[in-house]
Amino acid sequence: MTNEWFWDLSGTGEVCATYFTSHYDGPMRAPSMVLPATMQLLFGPDSADIGGPVYPLLVSLGDVLTAQAAAGEIVFSTHAEIAVRVQRQIDDPNCSMEQLSKLIAADPLLAARTVGLANTVAFNPGGRAITDVKSAELIKYAANAMLATRISFMNELANLSEALGADIEMVRQGIGADPRIGYHFLYAGCGYGGSCFPKDVKALIKTGADAGHKLHVLNAVEDANDAQKLVLVDKIVARFGEDLSGKRFALWGLAFKPNTDDMRDAPSRVIIAELFKRGATVTAYDPVAMTESRRIFGNEPRLVYAERPMQALDNADALVIVTEWKEFRSPDFDVIKAKLKSPIIFDGRNIFDPVLPRKAGLTYLSIGRP
Repeated sequence: MTNEWFWDLSGTGEVCATYFTSHYDGPMRAPSMVLPATMQLLFGPDSADIGGPVYPLLVSLGDVLTAQAAAGEIVFSTHAEIAVRVQRQIDDPNCSMEQLSKLIAADPLLAARTVGLANTVAFNPGGRAITDVKSAELIKYAANAMLATRISFMNELANLSEALGADIEMVRQGIGADPRIGYHFLYAGCGYGGSCFPKDVKALIKTGADAGHKLHVLNAVEDANDAQKLVLVDKIVARFGEDLSGKRFALWGLAFKPNTDDMRDAPSRVIIAELFKRGATVTAYDPVAMTESRRIFGNEPRLVYAERPMQALDNADALVIVTEWKEFRSPDFDVIKAKLKSPIIFDGRNIFDPVLPRKAGLTYLSIGRP
């Protein structure tokens, strides 16, 4: 029998807190093993759900840690991709789970370090740490706020690039080559959305205000993102005029990002509303988010849905791309040109090499690129 257990806790890149409450019930364990809300494990989304990679760890240690967590004495926090090793062999090669449990109960912080549940995260990317409750909460919010800041910064640079005649893609490649910066979350676009970034930026701003500290940078991040969701609308108005009555726009992508149906704070919602306000109608296509869109917009007569991306182009004046789904990346540009009344693509995610649509005779307007 091995003396070590191992779980690979692979996240998805966004750090989201998982708050444990008694509703995590299932066939493996009674609700009593679940850690209360004061215990927050900052793993990847859904990693602690029943069947998730963290769940076996909770099954093994949940009863012991519950008492400590209830007292608010221990919080685990991690980056999204880590590995946690629980070593059964402490001093005694035959150490049982009962003995390990007693050790953890006696001194959770010391025991956790001893058995390798955590080590320092300082200057150690992908590391893990045990922190106090307030620090763990701030870690979670700060991580998402930092990523949102990078996105808004690049969007600001993209808008400046357009004014200066620079290419934001070249700028991205240049600054991303600096290892202190890297390439993650440096893509310009039509704004961020979803369940984590907007909520956590707002939460940090409010937390700062409640504590008497105005977070100037995050206020600017939020303002920049709100403005960025209107960039495509501004480009459309510049091309077609403020009055869009009688115009129909094909819209590719409703979700705030690919591979989800989540439309919370999605740029598509702002863009659609602004087009409606100016008298336009929209034919939308999204691989998975159209059901969610129907729930949000209801029986809105100005919004119809297509079964395929190219079907959305029927009777459309122009194409607007809002989500960078993979199936949008290699279209037949000749077909797009033939279908659109005005051969124009407004690309909010910079998914095409500008040479390709222009070679087919399309007017191609993207974010931060000439």
